Amino acid sequence: MAQLPNFSRKTSGSSASLKTLCDASSAQQSWGDSEKGLSELEDEIRAIKQAERASTSTGSSLSDWTTLLGGFLSLVATGGIGNATGLVQTYWENNQLRDFSSRDIGWIAGTNICLSLFLPVLSGPVYDRYGPLWLMVGGSASFVVGVFVMSFLNSPELPQMTYGLLLLTWGIMGGAGNGLVATAVSGAVCQRFDKRRGLANGIASGGNSVGGVVWPMMLRETLNRWGWQWAVRLVGGIALVLVALGCVLVRPPPQMVVTAKREAEIKKAEGRKEAKAKVLKRCVVEGAECFKKADFVWMTTSLAIFQFTVMGVAGTLPSWGEGQGFDQTSLFNLVAVMNAAAAVGRIAVGALSDTIGRFNTCVSIMTLSVVVMFGLFFNVGGMIWKFYVFAAFWGFVYGAVLMMISVLVREQCNHEEFGRYLSACHVALSIAGLVCVPLSAQMLASFGPQMDVVFFGSLCTVSLLFMILTRWAFLDYKWSWTSKV
Repeated sequence: MAQLPNFSRKTSGSSASLKTLCDASSAQQSWGDSEKGLSELEDEIRAIKQAERASTSTGSSLSDWTTLLGGFLSLVATGGIGNATGLVQTYWENNQLRDFSSRDIGWIAGTNICLSLFLPVLSGPVYDRYGPLWLMVGGSASFVVGVFVMSFLNSPELPQMTYGLLLLTWGIMGGAGNGLVATAVSGAVCQRFDKRRGLANGIASGGNSVGGVVWPMMLRETLNRWGWQWAVRLVGGIALVLVALGCVLVRPPPQMVVTAKREAEIKKAEGRKEAKAKVLKRCVVEGAECFKKADFVWMTTSLAIFQFTVMGVAGTLPSWGEGQGFDQTSLFNLVAVMNAAAAVGRIAVGALSDTIGRFNTCVSIMTLSVVVMFGLFFNVGGMIWKFYVFAAFWGFVYGAVLMMISVLVREQCNHEEFGRYLSACHVALSIAGLVCVPLSAQMLASFGPQMDVVFFGSLCTVSLLFMILTRWAFLDYKWSWTSKV
């Protein structure tokens, strides 16, 4: 801190007096600047502390719970319809796309899954900068428009055109909309809840499973009664109401509002804007830096393999059931049972992860997935009750693991880095999502149902091994059975 001169000291001559006065003026200005800098620093510290307190919210405010409700409703619409992909694909195989093979039709579902997982790669940094609102609005609009346009595609007379338009509406628009909405919901919920993050994320992502129960049961009745056009339009109308409520209810976390205001003030003061090319380059570089962490690499590998298994089973299970002689009604009911169990898994295991640790929970559930594959799915045969038992246990398992994705990513980073890390993780998940359905359909057609089950069971085993390695790396390669991680 600058020292003020001693004015009681006598000086001789006009030049000495002038020098003294200049020194005094300079010192007073330096003193004022120091006081101003100290005041700004104190304001900055207070803002940081307020943001930190907001970032550790326990979910006690009304806006926290309304955000959770809005996220749940939005995912009932977008993710829930996505969980009925296998049934929709089976309908296409028997109707408007009957001239195409299961593998070719599988690319429509694969594109939908890929975009729903890849869009967070681009939208994660957008979320970090602007919050959830624009992602919710854009994703909801893309999804609903895609569903309504898809309702007109019911004619088998122009199969090539129908295939291309279904790829556009369901594969691209539906997948992109689902990905944008999922990014906004996951980010808002995870950043608003800290101590109960697992439970909150389980409730929000449970919307996927609830929708996976409602939509198959609705389509089972409406497709037979009204046909493709009005059945899909009814689904689109209900989805429009749900995502509109979600756009109103999902709000950015408090610390994001503080950060956004601060960035806006800095930009205004500096009077400059970053070029879009530089922004894109920075996003790519920052995303690549996430993979410098070994535990993040192992975790992403494990989740990508498990994602491939989940979507591969979901996309081919109706065809697998048809090959075993099960009727259409049983298959619709089967998907509903599986998604109902997934809802239970998301909520129950989400609460459990808050108690025993995120990685401990995921390792336990993945171990159960191996047992379900080889112990239940492999022995279904032609018995419908065994098929239902498998569907219930498998739904519980995959719902729990998929719910844990954003929670596990949050364990790897600070809240301001969440969007970047989630985006990096979804790069691998999107690649797995793109190829899972067509490859699984080809496996089923080429090797039969039993080898198909062995293939999926082996993938579950490999996924488990990588998650165990993740836990070990997270503990700095010092294994402990009792650590809560």
